[in-house]
Amino acid sequence: MRTNSKKALCHPDRPHYAKLKCGKCYRDTYDKKNKNNPRVKQRVREATKRYLQTSKGLLCLRKKTRKHELKKKYRMMEEDFQRMLKNQNNVCAICLQPEPSTFKRPLSVDHNHNTHENRGLLCHFCNTALGLFKDNPELLLKASYYLETHNIKKVDHVPLG
Repeated sequence: MRTNSKKALCHPDRPHYAKLKCGKCYRDTYDKKNKNNPRVKQRVREATKRYLQTSKGLLCLRKKTRKHELKKKYRMMEEDFQRMLKNQNNVCAICLQPEPSTFKRPLSVDHNHNTHENRGLLCHFCNTALGLFKDNPELLLKASYYLETHNIKKVDHVPLG
């Protein structure tokens, strides 16, 4: 951001940015003037594409996307997610394992699809499994019974308590 001792004519309490306007008014005018200009649109698309090809741009996009997803889909802020993660000791609520390092993403937010209440954080595998069982406890119990009756070995790394 530019620092300037001049004051904007549109808002005397704000610093001058360009063409005697504050930054917000200048951008608003620029946006209105160039809203339908195909050359400007193309230039912006190309600049955005170049930026997103950099590691900084990609990281920024991931953070913005994650933040937006948490807010819109789960009605929670990043701070709420971090608090839940800390309360669960950075592990899945079901298998008590951290997200595998092959996945470069945090644990998934598990939520009730009817009430939209957030239940906890799950690893990719446990979250997918619940989804495949349609979040139905009866189906999960039947699957557990099926495995027990067919002498399938229990997996050692998934504690159930």
